[in-house]
Amino acid sequence: MAKPISKFKSKEVKKEGSVELYYRALGWFEENKKLVYGGIAVFVVIIAAVVFYGINKKENNIAAGTALTKIMPVYESGAYLQAIDGDPAKKYPD
Repeated sequence: MAKPISKFKSKEVKKEGSVELYYRALGWFEENKKLVYGGIAVFVVIIAAVVFYGINKKENNIAAGTALTKIMPVYESGAYLQAIDGDPAKKYPD
């Protein structure tokens, strides 16, 4: 009949496996340090670009809304060409 495995022995095996995995991961990191740091840098640049794009888009929407509110009375009065071309005397946008 087989001898039962002690609970302590199985926990020791699990600890040894996790320690081995840790050292293998640490070794891989040491070998590929430039690659990891490069990936992190690319990730940070992408996040910064997305944030900048969102802020820029919001500012452009505000500017477009302001310009539209200035020109809407001209458009609604039926002066379509003046609304399209703008009026430099009244400082409507082109």
